[in-house]
Amino acid sequence: MRKRRAYLMFSGFALMAIAGTTVGVNTYHQHRLAPYKTAKQQKVQTVVQNFPTTVIKTKAQKADDLKTKGIETPYDMQLTAQGKKPKEMTLAEKSNTYVKMTLSLSAEAAAQKSSTPNPDGTSATLNRINQAEQNVIDQQTPIKNRAEQITGKKVLKQSGYLVNTLSIMAKPTQVKQLLAIAGVKEVHIQSVYQPANSNDNDLAQVTDDWRSAHGGDGSGMLIADIDSGIDYTHPDLKLTTTGSKQAKLSKDSSKLFQKFSSYGVYQSNKVPFAHNYADNIDSQDELKDNGITHEHGQHVAGILAANGKVKGVAPEAQLLDMKVFSNYHNGASTDSIVDAIEDSVKLGADVLNLSLGSSLTNYSSLMPETSALNRAAKLGVVPVVAASNDGRASAEQSDLHTVAHNPEEDISISSMSLADGLSR
Repeated sequence: MRKRRAYLMFSGFALMAIAGTTVGVNTYHQHRLAPYKTAKQQKVQTVVQNFPTTVIKTKAQKADDLKTKGIETPYDMQLTAQGKKPKEMTLAEKSNTYVKMTLSLSAEAAAQKSSTPNPDGTSATLNRINQAEQNVIDQQTPIKNRAEQITGKKVLKQSGYLVNTLSIMAKPTQVKQLLAIAGVKEVHIQSVYQPANSNDNDLAQVTDDWRSAHGGDGSGMLIADIDSGIDYTHPDLKLTTTGSKQAKLSKDSSKLFQKFSSYGVYQSNKVPFAHNYADNIDSQDELKDNGITHEHGQHVAGILAANGKVKGVAPEAQLLDMKVFSNYHNGASTDSIVDAIEDSVKLGADVLNLSLGSSLTNYSSLMPETSALNRAAKLGVVPVVAASNDGRASAEQSDLHTVAHNPEEDISISSMSLADGLSR
């Protein structure tokens, strides 16, 4: 098993793990449906889950509805992502609107079982991993059926390799019923991530400083760029003859994975696997950033492994184009990120590079993203996660950038970068 080393990025500047680096990302809260840190947070959560949503209301009830218009809830970011205007909605309206939730289950994921082998690129091993994952997913059936019965919606996604989860659209008023299902450990509101400034590494000359201090060119390494996409045709994204000879993921191995997964494409020896997890499309136009996220993933790819006029930290490393930001709507979802992490590990990635983060508020070690990173690290993969810069630890969403000084609350590390599997 490879030695684990991982580093965090603070206040928009990057420290690098072997050949990985991250850039700052301004993201929304990760909210979970578990006990809140403050009485105010608990009250808002309880109210929105239990607010009356009956069709026939008295005048007094209608008046109460209007009084709750604009009150912030943990669901606001998803409502915004759906194109709604949460500031113009009452709590009753929010309570009766479907949002995407993830159910974390009590049973072990496949990667937690000693009988599941570590990825090695062979057909036999990949087959055993996929079978172990499928066994976990098959055992979710009673929970899946009950969740669909409660919500009236079909389960959207099931995961069983690094995490044992399923996601479904549900109303806030249905959360208590979902939590009561035997085998459900916790219910999470899915995150909505947004990329932000991607120039901090250049400003701090981090790449040059790292290369001069540590040397190395990344030969034989595979880095997962879990971001907004890569344009593999860029002239600086290439391997030299020497780098090609030491390339870790071959075309044949990539094709083998595609056969098992039924998605993904081989692009070049520099970018041997690519998939658009957000839109589930594999055409080249959909695998690169169309501008909605300002080519954030392409910028990160250059920092990681550019090998032409521009030189990245590890110019001879290969890149996995794990696109989790959609070309059609803002934000990357929990489902897409977890899928990308799981596949990166199966493909043999040495480094997971995630320019993603969310506020420490309501942090849970059971978050699907966090659990996936922890288990990837236990398999010897190095997660590199942006620590972000999101204000005070216990701040309300509307109070993220307060100027008030309280040393006990001046914690701005993002939730995903608090995964237990990360070194500090």
